[in-house]
Amino acid sequence: MLATLSPQAVINEGLALPSQCEIVLIIFWSRMGTPLEHEGEEYESGTHFEFLDAIRAAERNHGIPAVLLYRRTQKPSLVVNDPEEAIERIEQYKLVQKFFDSDLVVTPKSWTQNRFS
Repeated sequence: MLATLSPQAVINEGLALPSQCEIVLIIFWSRMGTPLEHEGEEYESGTHFEFLDAIRAAERNHGIPAVLLYRRTQKPSLVVNDPEEAIERIEQYKLVQKFFDSDLVVTPKSWTQNRFS
């Protein structure tokens, strides 16, 4: 792989798209990642793109791929040696929270309310 490629470009060249898989596992903790533009659409990160690619495919293909979304709920530690890094880590954590608060993520409580009410 060329050293000039972005991390997401390397992933895209070497791996199948999530929509081409049978199971997609997404894990978040304290970082959303680096913003990504893919085929003219903006994403919060490569992981955000991969999640949406898998979800869109599952909607078209009767639940395939199975999309498993996990979030580590332990609060991340924040060492403040560099104030700019601390601000970036806080902003990343806020993006993850925003993602989990969005309509894209269905919690067990909202799933029950939305599906059976």
